[in-house]
Amino acid sequence: MSGPVNARPRLELPQVTLVAVTSVNVAATVIALERSMAQVAFGAVKLIADHAPEALRPGIEWVRIAPLASASAYSGFVLERLADHVATSHALLAQWDGHVIHADRWRPEFLDHDYIGAAWPQFDDGFDVGNGGFSLRSRALMEACRAPGFRPSHPEDLAVGRENRA
Repeated sequence: MSGPVNARPRLELPQVTLVAVTSVNVAATVIALERSMAQVAFGAVKLIADHAPEALRPGIEWVRIAPLASASAYSGFVLERLADHVATSHALLAQWDGHVIHADRWRPEFLDHDYIGAAWPQFDDGFDVGNGGFSLRSRALMEACRAPGFRPSHPEDLAVGRENRA
């Protein structure tokens, strides 16, 4: 017998890689990926971490990296190396505390944008969207982040959403 009668079909996003980059809270990060996968069928799902989780469900690929010793090291990785791990047109960057909750709010036009991140309450100058903890990024943006002329800095979301916005 199939799932419950009221179960919604998973959203199909074959052009999006769900990815998490971490050296902390790996077990919680795996749970966040699993919760996202319960609602969305992604093109790929990757956990990029310095150590293997105790348990990893099928469908999540673990990619070993050197430990990220600081938040600044995380920013550098996301800006300069994330594109190396994403073969799809977009990446949905998740963290242990930022993941898919309401897949029914997805809109196809989200893929028309290079970057979508949550609003920052501390800015009121019209450039107040771009929190990177749970963000959608296009391949074009990921490549632009490591191109000549892009000024990488920490935190990475401010580097993308404010300092290098143009």
